[in-house]
Amino acid sequence: MFAAAPAAAEHPKTDIVTTNDGSTLYGEILQLQYATLHLKTDVAGTLEIEWRKVTSVTSQYEYKVELTGGDRRYGKIEPADEPLRMKIIADSDTQEVALADIVVLAPIEHGVMQRISGSINAGLTYTQANEALQYNIDLDANYRDRKNYVTLSASSIFNDQQDGESSEQRQMALVASRVSQGKFGPFAAAGRSSNPSQGFDSRTVLGGGVTRLFIESSRRLLAFNLGIVGNRENVVDSTDQDSSTELLTALSYRRYKTRSHSPSIVTSLTVFTDISGDTRRYRADFNFNLGWKLVQDFTVNFQITNSYDSEPPGEGANKNNWVVVTGIGYTF
Repeated sequence: MFAAAPAAAEHPKTDIVTTNDGSTLYGEILQLQYATLHLKTDVAGTLEIEWRKVTSVTSQYEYKVELTGGDRRYGKIEPADEPLRMKIIADSDTQEVALADIVVLAPIEHGVMQRISGSINAGLTYTQANEALQYNIDLDANYRDRKNYVTLSASSIFNDQQDGESSEQRQMALVASRVSQGKFGPFAAAGRSSNPSQGFDSRTVLGGGVTRLFIESSRRLLAFNLGIVGNRENVVDSTDQDSSTELLTALSYRRYKTRSHSPSIVTSLTVFTDISGDTRRYRADFNFNLGWKLVQDFTVNFQITNSYDSEPPGEGANKNNWVVVTGIGYTF
């Protein structure tokens, strides 16, 4: 059987849409979202058609079809034998679904860049009385295709104050998962961070394990990770280098923007438990980020993070480190 051709960012306007008033429209299906089908035509530009008025859809190109409840299917699409139903024709099988059960219809993009989404956020605070300056910058990027999920996050917070010591915190984390139709699969994780207030100049984490997606849709993602990682830390003001093996347990939730002015939410809790030594040291990282659209792709953001370490390296290091920041962001 021949594979369906992926629907690229732009393909010939040979898709067919029929409506309940008897019209037959030819064009390129751009997407179905928020109960509106966007069809690009040669003669009338891009049409916005109410999905409840669509009676059939046909395309020789491959689309992602998301159903009520979050299930996803992939294939070329054509009308079923029964009215108001659609066939999804994949390499291995053909499935039928009711048009009323479809909430998202989107082309399968060729390029990697079309599958990347995320945001860049920045904030700046200055207090004249004590000449205190604080800035923060934060990056969150996600790559998603049929089986692979990759998340890259990075942040930097800098504080400077007259007659006081300046400080900086940095972190970067990369998590890559490959998930089957059963929503199970392996993941690999890598991280690099620095937080002198908690006793380490640098911390490197590498490892992997298994991931389970409890919810996976264009609206929400709820994932649980369980694995083993190696942790290496350079202690502040010392040549000491601590190494350990840790059990990683993590729960993360993402709520993607579902309407033009709806908020996006990213929250996660990751716990590291030392399983290599006699001590029962554990660390916990919590993150909550709320982004609300201002205009076009610009957002206002509110973020809370907390890092806890039951036995931080170095003398006089803080066990707990709360950070609350606000800023302006740009989504892509």
